[in-house]
Amino acid sequence: MRDAGLQGRRDLFQRKTRLEERWRRGQHQKTSFQAHPHAVNGVKFLSTDHAPQLPAPVAKDKRGRAKKDQTKGAASDDAKPTSSMVLITWSDDHKIKIWQSYATTSSASPSIECSLELSGHNSLVFTADSDGEIIVSGGIDERLIIWSMRDGQALDEISGVHSRGIEKLQLHQHQVVTCGGNDATPKLWDIQTKQCTGSFLGHKGRVFTLAANFDDHLLVTAVLGMIPSLYLNPLYFCQKLMDMRTHECILLVTNQSSKLDYNMNEVLRLDGRLLATGDSAGDVKMWDLRQVSQAGQEDFWLNPLTTYSHGDNNICGLWSDASKLVTVGSENVLKFWELSKTSLSQPTHSKPFFELPAASARSLQGDERALVYGARDGSVTILDFGGFVDERKKKSRKECVLQ
Repeated sequence: MRDAGLQGRRDLFQRKTRLEERWRRGQHQKTSFQAHPHAVNGVKFLSTDHAPQLPAPVAKDKRGRAKKDQTKGAASDDAKPTSSMVLITWSDDHKIKIWQSYATTSSASPSIECSLELSGHNSLVFTADSDGEIIVSGGIDERLIIWSMRDGQALDEISGVHSRGIEKLQLHQHQVVTCGGNDATPKLWDIQTKQCTGSFLGHKGRVFTLAANFDDHLLVTAVLGMIPSLYLNPLYFCQKLMDMRTHECILLVTNQSSKLDYNMNEVLRLDGRLLATGDSAGDVKMWDLRQVSQAGQEDFWLNPLTTYSHGDNNICGLWSDASKLVTVGSENVLKFWELSKTSLSQPTHSKPFFELPAASARSLQGDERALVYGARDGSVTILDFGGFVDERKKKSRKECVLQ
């Protein structure tokens, strides 16, 4: 048993090492599909370990009718599809869709099928989030709608959340934090009681995005077009760090020289106490919020750990994990950067370890295996770095094959 456990840990370490090497070398399989007829405003994807069993997609003919089963025998195990990824997309077409990525051992290319289509919003859907059991969505119609991931049915809704629409939300258990409209007040909602349990006051402009760490009770908000400042004067700010228990401002965090522009994309990411911010000057800055405990006076300044310079392009999306940062700018290029203790100790970075064209990309999402992004033309692209690489064919193939 001891040897088996040790071998299991070795195999896991080797798998993670090989996977990280594929990211570094840019070895991936690219799959794109048309998800919506209009712009994709966001994507969320879950591995099968964190998603419910969804209904299997039904094969359809050219007229969109379900095909009859013409085979008497069951499909072989090699031909049976296995779901490797569950995607959620939302769009200007007022709809939310749930997709499954299927792969079989008899086919090198994955198949993307729409399992459920959620209709209930009467205007643009700007934002959504999911915990694998439910989806919460919001948009111009000022409503939060709670959906079942299993059958796509609307379970409940909350009306009048923000005047003139909901622009960003984040779900954690039965709590949802939201922002949007002209009320300049992010709010915390209990979706079980449908009550607002907290309001974050003191913003001096339209709050267009946010990022929350519910475990540490931290909320970062960004105000449209405000010139930044980093000291503790509530009259000058671009981003606020809020305590989700007291609803009070802890610290003002900002980019010092650039404006954050409204584009409904992921320009904030809060991972534990590490905050990433993207701006219209093409800079992504990393902030260590553990320094917040040192902020005991109004003239305290929080300086960024490092800056990743994307070029003179508006940052349209960003995603990070423990070892890398991925950014996309208005020049339609994905850039992959090293994210480590060494890189965070350097003041600036201008050379990513890998670049990839990505037309009209926005709203990046990722995990250890794959990166997903939506585009303004309604398409969604999956970059899968977790496929099998045949060493004998590696030199002659540009893309690797899914396991």
